Amino acid sequence: RIALKNLPDKYREPLVLQVLEGYSLQDIAEMFDLPRNTVATRLHRARQKLRSVLQEDSRETEVS
Repeated sequence: RIALKNLPDKYREPLVLQVLEGYSLQDIAEMFDLPRNTVATRLHRARQKLRSVLQEDSRETEVS
């Protein structure tokens, strides 16, 4: 939750809409008045950023 909360809005908002609320890529693009490919890129980057943060936290937990 903390990692998700710390994502910049432009990444967090589309991710929450898709994953938690079930909106399609096209729906999100229309909501934000953005090209579909821009939304797809933001979703991809959001997942990359979350994965990176969560893997880092996992490594820190293993060391402790």
